[in-house]
Amino acid sequence: KIFKIKLKEIIFNYGLANKKLIKNLSIEMNLKFPVIISGSSGSGKTTLANIISGIYLPEKGEVVYIDSNNNEYNSKKYNVNVGYVTQNIHLFRGTIKEFLCEDKIIDVKHIYEVLSSVGLLDFIKANGGIDTKVVEGGRSFSGGQIRRLGIAKMLLAGSQVIILDEPTAGLDDKNKNYLLETIKKLSTNYIIIIISHDKIDLQNSIKINLDNLNSEK
Repeated sequence: KIFKIKLKEIIFNYGLANKKLIKNLSIEMNLKFPVIISGSSGSGKTTLANIISGIYLPEKGEVVYIDSNNNEYNSKKYNVNVGYVTQNIHLFRGTIKEFLCEDKIIDVKHIYEVLSSVGLLDFIKANGGIDTKVVEGGRSFSGGQIRRLGIAKMLLAGSQVIILDEPTAGLDDKNKNYLLETIKKLSTNYIIIIISHDKIDLQNSIKINLDNLNSEK
């Protein structure tokens, strides 16, 4: 179980005329402190999220995952289970359970626990339960509910690091606030990384603005 991630003097580029996309970035991420990565298009938001989660390896520097016993695991040697939740989640034909679990056998009690953690249990039970068929691309769900279903799917897959790509895009204030409250609660047990163009006010969050970072001399 990952409790902390440290980035130590990270440098990353795409090999373009010595242009550094990420320059000497050092930061520590902990449970209860969601990381919000912002910046203009092309500034490296998704790249940084992928470096943090170990999908990309830095050109220089280290990404270290730390467990509850302070054991350190370098991303160059170890992988963590990363859940990537996009802003456009496709609910395929089938039941809600099939969407959440795919081909995995997961105890129903655990499914309910995860649905409760993302604030969807009462809604799904009121609409027929997890064996209800998804129709018309999930039109009975709001945009915020679909994204929370996407988060639940990643949690059921055992993800320890959750990357949320533009989670509040296109949501009204009510759904946006509900989703952010869900993220805040989940951050007590999971490392949460948010990629966003939107301004997001989330208590105890760590904000990384890549436009400011990359403009520093």
